[in-house]
Amino acid sequence: MVWCGIRNRACSIADSALQIIYAYDFDLERGTVANRREFSAIKDLGYPDGAAVDSEGYLWSARWEGHCVARLAPDGTVDQVVPIPAVQVTSCAFGGADLKTLYVTSAHQGLRPELAARYPQQGSLFAFEAPVTGLSRPRFAG
Repeated sequence: MVWCGIRNRACSIADSALQIIYAYDFDLERGTVANRREFSAIKDLGYPDGAAVDSEGYLWSARWEGHCVARLAPDGTVDQVVPIPAVQVTSCAFGGADLKTLYVTSAHQGLRPELAARYPQQGSLFAFEAPVTGLSRPRFAG
């Protein structure tokens, strides 16, 4: 999954299979990326999937098989972990009038029957109030 923080001119790609999130410099005017580097390689919180950036420049990473969303500091370390009552946590996005609600998606497809019974909310959309606001996203012009 790809996320971009327009304000800090950085973007990233999660290589879920390797459990690595790579960061890149992002040139908004040219629409190019460069300078790939490892941002985070946390192995004990599941697999990184979709993500969102907050107003403090932290990355909120949905964690497949991690039962959580992890807030990662700009240096890639874990700042906060928010448990989600689902196994397959897929993505997150800030919303609401004040951009303080973090919406978190999960997947039900392919979940083993014993896990589906244990996590009946799997496949649901979750929401919680974040301690900070998200970034407003520019509207697509065309």
